[in-house]
Amino acid sequence: MDTTSIKSNDNKKFVKDIIGYAPSKLIPAFIALLWSYIFTRVFTPDEYGIYSLATAIIMPLMTMMVEWAGQPIGRFYAEYIEKKQPGLYFEIIKKITKIISIIALTIGFMSIIITALFFNKFILVVLALVVYLIFNSLTLLLTPILPSSMDMRSYRRLEVLRNSFRLILACILVFTLEKNIVFLIWADAIASFLFFLPLYKKVNMVLSSSIKKEVTDKKTLNSHIKRFSRYGIPMMFWFLFSQLLVVGDRFVIQFFLGSYDVGVYTANYMLISGFSSILNAPITLAAFPVIYKIWASKDRDINKIEDTIENMTYIFAIIAICIIGGTYLVAKPFASIALGEEYLAGYKILTPVVLGLVLMNISTLGHKGLELFEQTKKMSVFLGIATVVKITLNIILVPQFGYESAAWTTLLSYFIYCLLVWKSTKKLIKWKIKWDRISILAVIAIIAVLICQFIKINNPYVYILVVGLAYVFLYFSGYYLYLKYRTRGKSAVSFTKK
Repeated sequence: MDTTSIKSNDNKKFVKDIIGYAPSKLIPAFIALLWSYIFTRVFTPDEYGIYSLATAIIMPLMTMMVEWAGQPIGRFYAEYIEKKQPGLYFEIIKKITKIISIIALTIGFMSIIITALFFNKFILVVLALVVYLIFNSLTLLLTPILPSSMDMRSYRRLEVLRNSFRLILACILVFTLEKNIVFLIWADAIASFLFFLPLYKKVNMVLSSSIKKEVTDKKTLNSHIKRFSRYGIPMMFWFLFSQLLVVGDRFVIQFFLGSYDVGVYTANYMLISGFSSILNAPITLAAFPVIYKIWASKDRDINKIEDTIENMTYIFAIIAICIIGGTYLVAKPFASIALGEEYLAGYKILTPVVLGLVLMNISTLGHKGLELFEQTKKMSVFLGIATVVKITLNIILVPQFGYESAAWTTLLSYFIYCLLVWKSTKKLIKWKIKWDRISILAVIAIIAVLICQFIKINNPYVYILVVGLAYVFLYFSGYYLYLKYRTRGKSAVSFTKK
């Protein structure tokens, strides 16, 4: 790691927190791999495609319900704590939780009634989706409080236990009762219900522990909720567009190609997106509270925020470029092991998808300037443009070139968003990027990939192990030599000045 670029205590803490949050995503990613490994061998691509479409319907709905409130809950935590207003913040959370609960229960009740009257044979599926909708919505709403309050231990424990329980329960239901795809949805639903309860208890403890009894009048409370709404409603559309970027192509593939191709595409997409979260989530969970805290401080040093985002972007790029090269090298054997032969044809989407996800994830650091100035509407417009481009190109390209083209439109749409964010932040909090160093990293990765391609091993397990280790060694050795070269160059310049 380039220690010269990590000078401030905030950046040192950032690296430490990345390591702290990593298990909360490494272990769930491994569990997601097991999920794919097990259930893509139990269910056909047609059956798995049905499960994928069910989750593709419910996720945008939850986004519309929750993100208008969930985003400002995480965004404004540091501000209310710095201003000594935890009581007001707690009252806002309670009011918003009631609103979301009423919306979720209303939608759930109406869905059950309509299904019972007109689509009776789907009642068990809808019941599971309703339970999942209610409790996962509340989980999404309250979870941001844990990383915002720097409580990584509770966040890590809940993430690991919830995903572990979900997998175990799904296996029990499928292998002891019936090999029915509905039980995967029920596993999601029951896990979301059981693990919402300890989350609610923990959040209540975090917020109430520092609160003295105080009276918040209704007018003040409503004015603050309106502020949350002004910030959050554009973010709701941002997250809706982000969901459409993830799941929208599945509906296009279903329409033109059928559920078999949806199953193959989704299984491979979810496989690589799970591993990209290993990169993204620990970094964003560690980064955002640091940035928000600097912004909420009295001096509000814009230069410090710009430098912090620049250094975080660089750290992100070091790991991201390594993952991109590794994905290119092991995509086929990795898919064959994780998913099985029926799904293997989809391995070609792994590299463009991971490239797109890296661009999207790194842009969440860049668009912090827009978030801090509460210009979330602009962010939503940018992502809306990217979404329209992707859906339009999918409708044109998928019938001719198949689902692989959807992966490349994913990459293009995320690139468009990243570019728009980079250009728009120049007048606010500038998103500075160390282009020279990142370019060197890309060259090092390409050289490492070219060398590793000479390794020929038939066994996929041995190939992944040998090639993976060789690639990582070459990449970080090249990076280490680059750092040594830079250090010597600086020493030489310093000596000549003397």
